[in-house]
Amino acid sequence: MLPVQIVHIIASCTQGKRQPVPQDLRLGSIQDGTLGERLKVWRNRLQQSPVERVTAAELYRGQHWAVVRGLATVAQKAGFQADLWVASAGHGLVPAGAQVRPYSATFASSEDDSVWRPGDGERQACLRAWWNGLQFSSSPITGAPRSLKDLASSASRAIILVIASPAYVAAMADDLALTRERLSDPNHLIVISSRDRSLPHWLESHLVPSEAPLCAMLGGSRGSLHARTARRILEETTKTPLRADALVSRYTHLLSNTKMATPPVRRRLTDDDVRRFVLESIETSGSPSCTAVLRRLRRSGQACEQRRFAGLYAEVIGGFNVS
Repeated sequence: MLPVQIVHIIASCTQGKRQPVPQDLRLGSIQDGTLGERLKVWRNRLQQSPVERVTAAELYRGQHWAVVRGLATVAQKAGFQADLWVASAGHGLVPAGAQVRPYSATFASSEDDSVWRPGDGERQACLRAWWNGLQFSSSPITGAPRSLKDLASSASRAIILVIASPAYVAAMADDLALTRERLSDPNHLIVISSRDRSLPHWLESHLVPSEAPLCAMLGGSRGSLHARTARRILEETTKTPLRADALVSRYTHLLSNTKMATPPVRRRLTDDDVRRFVLESIETSGSPSCTAVLRRLRRSGQACEQRRFAGLYAEVIGGFNVS
């Protein structure tokens, strides 16, 4: 009998956290110094903070993470031995079961807690330097690999399935290159993300394109698309093997034959309009969830960005509970 194939699922984290993030564990609070100096301060803060730890799998919120949390189970049902890891701009690579402190740090360039700052120089090089530097932090689980390459070294026949935005893939680029070298079959490195010109050319043969036209087929929001693509891939391993060459070919072809859906034209609301809509929804439907109210708002032909809506929803819910 052949041994069960191991699949390590590595998913990028989300900015949304279920636990409050203290000010000193927000990367933007470290305002001075070079990238290397900020990294040193950041690592010390994570080690010395008195904030209570929480399991990584339970720390993140949002549709992306809701799908990600179930991927190992989907892989196991397909006959694989699977586990879940988190690729975090704050903690680096950690097992989903690790105990970590709530934090705010990201490889995205548009956020206040971004790793990269305009004065740091070339962005991709800075992202790689930060990810590589996080590998020297102590692991929250003794002996657990701190990099993708070490994860591959511990099981060279395993499949490494990475689910991340281009910014996170760019940060892990050096690590991914070494991971490919350490796998017994290079096609066992599979990266699910959007195609982006800033990514290294060699990644093209490993990058399974997960882009907007697939939303019509997979459902859900753009923010959870990569996770939903991963889920579909794991569900269909009897049709398409879990190999980069087969999957890149299939999804490139699929995208080339899938028309981009025309987005609905929605009226953008002011903050007061959104608060009023949320309050009316609560009064008429009891205590509907944030996702349910946002879905109802969009069906009504009105618009509000998901993160902005979540903040306004929380304001109304807080005031509603107090009153």
